[in-house]
Amino acid sequence: MSYRSDLIRRLRDLQAWPTISRPEMLNQLDAFAKEAFAKDTLEGRLAALLVFHHLTEEMVRVLLEDAHFFIQLAVFPAEIVLPTRDRTMFGRRLEDLQNTVDFPHKADLLTKCAEFNTLRVNVVHRLSEAPSLEALQQDLERVERLYEEVFTHFDGAHEHFAQSFGDFGQDITDDFQLTPEDS
Repeated sequence: MSYRSDLIRRLRDLQAWPTISRPEMLNQLDAFAKEAFAKDTLEGRLAALLVFHHLTEEMVRVLLEDAHFFIQLAVFPAEIVLPTRDRTMFGRRLEDLQNTVDFPHKADLLTKCAEFNTLRVNVVHRLSEAPSLEALQQDLERVERLYEEVFTHFDGAHEHFAQSFGDFGQDITDDFQLTPEDS
């Protein structure tokens, strides 16, 4: 298989497009976090924070994959291999997303993610330094609102990329046709 044929096959196979890994599990975690948060207890909200953080990281990972795939399609037939970093810290992933192709509400999404991360770090790493439990609860309420805003922006951006991939598929030219040597 060549880069060319791999990219064409990936474009034609919707299942190969960037997506949330294990969506059923992540939906269950999202429901768990929302239930835990709704209990209106400090421990419930701290548990929700942990889950919201992992879900937010997953959304950023998917958008990075979306952006990379979009770039590969946009420069085709030229080849471009973009770096992927597994187990990268959240702040670094946000930098990577900042430095890639633009998409609707990108600036808002990045701002909300940065705010989310700052609050998360302050809550988790400075728990005993909080001025009061009430102040901590307020920070956790803000975290939940930011998570919901990030999800809304993610959903729109991911849909935008999916539509763009579909457009690339609709606009297939002779350059995108598989040849016998690609088989």
